Parts: sequence; C-alpha cells; structure tokens
Amino acid sequence: MQQINLSIKIETNASVSPEEVAKIVQRLIDVGLSDAAATIESGEGAVKGAELATDLTIHAPEVAGVPRVLVVVSGGMADTVQDSLLDVVVFDWDNYKDDPVGTGGVPAEFADLAKPCGIPVQGDDDDEEDVIDPERYSDGGLYSALGISSSNKED
Repeated sequence: MQQINLSIKIETNASVSPEEVAKIVQRLIDVGLSDAAATIESGEGAVKGAELATDLTIHAPEVAGVPRVLVVVSGGMADTVQDSLLDVVVFDWDNYKDDPVGTGGVPAEFADLAKPCGIPVQGDDDDEEDVIDPERYSDGGLYSALGISSSNKED
C-alpha cells in the first residue's frame, strides 16, 4: 500500500488551539467521506472521485511539531538521529576535496538546499561550475554569501 504524507498550512484569525483546528479538519474529512459514500450509493455526481475518496485510509490529523535533527560528530565522522519522516543528508567538504568522485554530490531531492551553498548534486552535469570553495567562506562568510544573517545561525 502506498503511503502519502501531506502537510496543510492553515491560517485563521480565530483564537483557537492547533488541537481544535485538527478536530475541525477531522470533521471536514468525515463529512466529505460521508458525502462520497452517498454519491456512490446514488450513482449520481462525481462517482469516480467519490470512489477514490472512499478508497483512501485517512488517518487523524496531527499537530506537527518542529522537525528535529541531532548531528553527532566524533573523530571526524558525523551521524544523525532525526524524527521520523525527516530526510537528512550530511555533506563533508573535507572528504569531497580529497576524493570528489568517491564522495560525489548530494541526492537530487536536495538540489534546492545544496545549490546556494555550492554543494554538488548527483546527476548534475555542471557540478564544477557551481561548487563553492569552502575555504573561501570561513568564519560565517558562507552565511553572508547566502544572504543569511550570522545572528540567525545556530552555534
């Protein structure tokens, strides 16, 4: 069975808690599925869409927290521990400088994060043109190059 995770941004002027909003969204889902079942039963309206809707197993909405990643470095090796459903890649400039072919770039799904930092991306033919020399950006210079205030970075 295919699993699909969706994130829905909800804005409101009402003074409600995130948990109350999750309950409202659940009620909307329940009403929609009930309406879909009625459409199938009557055979009138968007029956194909209703069939797809009733084929979905929709779990209860959960209030999302801030995703977390812990990076542990020991002896020059970095390991990560992260919340579920969070994809993490560690790129090591030192290894890349010593062996660019063996180290390679980051996976393509990280291209939007990697490109501003000059990190090569797997399968990208123009890696050499976009690679930033990490020595050039010591002491927070990389943050300036990316337009990020050094006061926003985590020390």
